[in-house]
Amino acid sequence: MKYQEKAQKRKDNFIEIYQKNQEDNNGEYFAGLGDYVTIYSPEYFTKMGFSKEFIDDMTETHYSDNSNPKYTITGNNGKEIKKLNGVMCPTVVSVLCDYFEIDTTKSLPWYGRGKIHQYKLTELFKEVEKIVRENRTKKSVSNSKKSTNLTYKDLGTTNFS
Repeated sequence: MKYQEKAQKRKDNFIEIYQKNQEDNNGEYFAGLGDYVTIYSPEYFTKMGFSKEFIDDMTETHYSDNSNPKYTITGNNGKEIKKLNGVMCPTVVSVLCDYFEIDTTKSLPWYGRGKIHQYKLTELFKEVEKIVRENRTKKSVSNSKKSTNLTYKDLGTTNFS
């Protein structure tokens, strides 16, 4: 599959996830993509609605590094995990920003993974919301241009354009 086709397929998938989330959560953005430090199982993202193919491409093996507590992977029980296959939200968000052609260079001089990640996530949501709004507008304009033919037994056909 060509890059453009793959990118479009993944963009469409994310727009569907976004719209479903908006409907299911009364317009609140899904917080799951906002976490920039947790390593999630691939199933976390597929349950969110991402395609398995996309998430498989994002899955990496992460290794603990005991040189600094920030780089040591620990489980919910607090014990160290030597290596873990999983996906991090910044990877998913960065790739989606690339697919949507979002300019994230503004965040290059910033320090702090959290600030950069939140900026990218915010820009991603803005772009997707803009696309969703444009699609709604196109649909409503398209629907308003269609004529409605109603047939009444006694009146014949009436065309409402």
